[in-house]
Amino acid sequence: MISPRTPTEQQDRSRLLRMILCVSIPLTLLLFFSLVPKFSVGNHNPTLPWLFQSWNSENTNYEHGWIVVVVMGWFVYKAWKPMQAEPVKGSNLALWWVALGIFFWVGGFRAIQARAAVLSLPCFIMGGVHFVWGWKVARHLMFPLSLFAFMIPVPGLEQATNGLAIICTKIAHHLGSLIGIESVQSGTQLLDPAGKWGEWKVNDHCSGIRSLVALMLISYAYAMVVHKKWWERIVIFAAAIPIAIVANGVRITTILIVAQINHNFAANTWHSYSGFFTFAAALALLMLLSFIMRHGIRALRPKVKVTSVGGPSDPNPPTP
Repeated sequence: MISPRTPTEQQDRSRLLRMILCVSIPLTLLLFFSLVPKFSVGNHNPTLPWLFQSWNSENTNYEHGWIVVVVMGWFVYKAWKPMQAEPVKGSNLALWWVALGIFFWVGGFRAIQARAAVLSLPCFIMGGVHFVWGWKVARHLMFPLSLFAFMIPVPGLEQATNGLAIICTKIAHHLGSLIGIESVQSGTQLLDPAGKWGEWKVNDHCSGIRSLVALMLISYAYAMVVHKKWWERIVIFAAAIPIAIVANGVRITTILIVAQINHNFAANTWHSYSGFFTFAAALALLMLLSFIMRHGIRALRPKVKVTSVGGPSDPNPPTP
């Protein structure tokens, strides 16, 4: 006759099963994503090596990939204590995450689209944590895992640089006209009709795409941490796009201004370092918008406190 298990034995068995799942799930993901080749030229790269190789000096728009990994690791670390405080209750609803991950994984392999295969990884992680520990624990990983979107190279981003370059050239052309710098715009070129400061071309590196991607990443992380209302988060994230574009247009305008004084200094020193100042200004403007949304426009007013000097006046001053 088989005796029934005691509650303690059942808890030990459940704990052992969770430990086995906690070890087997990450190892399985590591095996598939690191050792199964399918992508790159000759289909010789697994998914994660393909992703890491896309964060190289040739693809300058995604050199920040490793920074995103560090940021994600930091947010996972910050979420660790809240996750431990949640009640543990596994759920079969996690299979929906697994099904979505399988959809991206199979679709990425069948279509040889590494981006889709990478998207399956956060789905599998969410599914594994949800299945073993439950939704209340897994929900804390939603934000860190959403940062995967900033790691994956977006197709067509290189083609978008030309459109951004034209927009920034137009901004510099009109701003220059407002302050008295005459120019003729031809595509991404600004020509001097008087022949004083020469000719300037806004190439792909000056289109502002890198600062746009960086500002979008910062605005997303900042909005998710600082703001609690979803509409505020959406506004902050969306505002990063026009702010970054206008800031780059202002940067090009400042190059034209400096060129009026010293063409060589504008073409070399100022061209190389002006991006740091305009990016800082764009970031400050984004922080100002966030401050106004959280505290209101009245919070910008200086607080003036009037105090009397010399104490209260005597109603009956002594006569000489």
